[in-house]
Amino acid sequence: MPRRMTRRCTVFLAIKAQGDAKLLLRTYPAVAHHFPVASYFVSRQLLAKSPAVVARFQKAMDRSLVYAQKHPGAVRSQLDKFTKIPPDVAQKVTLPAWGTDPEAGLLRRTARLSKTYGYLDTVPDVSSLVATR
Repeated sequence: MPRRMTRRCTVFLAIKAQGDAKLLLRTYPAVAHHFPVASYFVSRQLLAKSPAVVARFQKAMDRSLVYAQKHPGAVRSQLDKFTKIPPDVAQKVTLPAWGTDPEAGLLRRTARLSKTYGYLDTVPDVSSLVATR
């Protein structure tokens, strides 16, 4: 999902959390229960040159994702720093699920949906994007 669309969805959920709005669609769970909300990529060159750096980054990201999943209050306390969601509304926002598995199947589905809805012209081969651990 493009960044602008993700931001709009977050804002809409925040508005819904303020009161009388009716939730019509939860975009991420409509695709999959644990839809990936972000991904990080590394070039083959950096992986070959600095595998330890890549491994440390991967470990740090995994720790942060596990922490975010276990501590939604900490996530909510940061929302106003990255969005225009007021802190009182941030306490009610529906947060995504975070996980450490890149779930190649979901990436393939995302690629197909991106083509279906006009975000991509062709469906990329995402198998090369998922590193084995």
